Amino acid sequence: FADQCHHGKEEDILFDEMAKSGFTKNAGPLAVMLHEHEVGREYVRELARLGEKQEPWSSADLNALRNAALGYTALLRQHIRKEDDILYPMAEARLPVEALETIERRFEAFEAGKTGHHEHDRLLELAGELAARHGPPSVRASQEDAPPSASG
Repeated sequence: FADQCHHGKEEDILFDEMAKSGFTKNAGPLAVMLHEHEVGREYVRELARLGEKQEPWSSADLNALRNAALGYTALLRQHIRKEDDILYPMAEARLPVEALETIERRFEAFEAGKTGHHEHDRLLELAGELAARHGPPSVRASQEDAPPSASG
């Protein structure tokens, strides 16, 4: 979700508008953000690989899960801090008003296209399925007793 929706908006809209106004994607803040997006994608690929396993996780799987989850969490925390403290204030200060208005319109259209059609419900259902398959016994039991989701 973070990659497709949030990072997608940045890469496809914000960074392009910033590049049109003289920022480079090969160095500086945009290059850092793009690199961190790719690092995050590597963590998500590892988490997805583990999530797709049908058999119970081995101790090696649990270690890989822990490392990927903690790494991704740490990355997101510092990445968000950079966005909030550096990137967004820089964009607001240096982009012309017309560019900011274009970004806002394009963000709204992007959000409507990406998060529509019950995307949040789908992700919650996926979380429940993963908890039922791989969670500790107490979580698996609670998932088995849970009523079906509204979207399913």
